[in-house]
Amino acid sequence: MFAVSAFAAVGLLVGLLVAMIIIKFANKDKKIKTQYDERQQNILNKGYKYGFYTMITCEAILICLGIGQVSLPFADYLLHFIAILAGCLVLCVYSIWNDAYWGMNNNKKSYLIIFAVLFVINLIPIVAGFLNGSIKAEGVGSLPITNIIVVIWMALIGCTLLVKKIADSREEED
Repeated sequence: MFAVSAFAAVGLLVGLLVAMIIIKFANKDKKIKTQYDERQQNILNKGYKYGFYTMITCEAILICLGIGQVSLPFADYLLHFIAILAGCLVLCVYSIWNDAYWGMNNNKKSYLIIFAVLFVINLIPIVAGFLNGSIKAEGVGSLPITNIIVVIWMALIGCTLLVKKIADSREEED
């Protein structure tokens, strides 16, 4: 058990280091931190607040279900993960619709490529899980279910970006 936990911790640290390097090269000014103007920062602050309230609401619902001894077909870690992603989704969608998702130093094309690669990386365990039968055998408690949740989350953000782009282009035409 310890070896798996240590392996996961090392993997997480390596992943964070790689993410920092990728972000550094994806930004126009080669800085890790995204820069926002004052208007964007105010919008992001509201988005963080709405995302936080969303996550707290999801967690409160989970607490009530736990108190009522209602069992859901998902592992507990998945339910809490969904609550976190719900809060992040609210932040992302709010930021996208209010033109604060992209910072002043972000290279949108580079980030979209990164998102597409991450989307595909998350598809790999899903396809493998279906091919080797682990999803059917283990059900909603299997690890590829986490990837399914992330793929759905990423798809929702991608759809929001696409719809916002279409709305903006129609607005420019008028």
